[in-house]
Amino acid sequence: MTSLCDLTWAGGRSEARLRRRRPGIDALPWAPIDLPDAVRREAQAVWSHAVFLEDVDPELPAIVVGDFNEGDDGSVVAYLRQRGLASALAGFDGDADTWRWTTSVGTLHRQLDHIEHDDRLVAVAGRVLPGGNSDHLAVVADFVVDVATQPAARLP
Repeated sequence: MTSLCDLTWAGGRSEARLRRRRPGIDALPWAPIDLPDAVRREAQAVWSHAVFLEDVDPELPAIVVGDFNEGDDGSVVAYLRQRGLASALAGFDGDADTWRWTTSVGTLHRQLDHIEHDDRLVAVAGRVLPGGNSDHLAVVADFVVDVATQPAARLP
């Protein structure tokens, strides 16, 4: 398997721990964080498109949730929005940070976690929960099915 770029190991305790936990790590396709923008965007688009096509049943309402590691201006979010998905947090807690990382010079924070949904669902609440032991905060949304978008045969 080949990669877009070579990974240069920095050494130290983190590398040693990773190698113990993931034997054969060198065989994985790695790429550094500083990929050229065009390559990174293409890789994200290919991955997003494949996941979207394989895992979304067009007959069912769709929710895509997770740590996208990008803000609302990112390429994965743009891809989902082009396919009609919308943010469940936008109308309720849209500016809330979902990630924070404390450094020696201050705390970095940003909204990197998302709840995107299609128009067959209506978000009636959305929020970011404080606390926890992760650098990411939990995101939660409540939905109702938009019966106007559902075929009559599928309604109970």
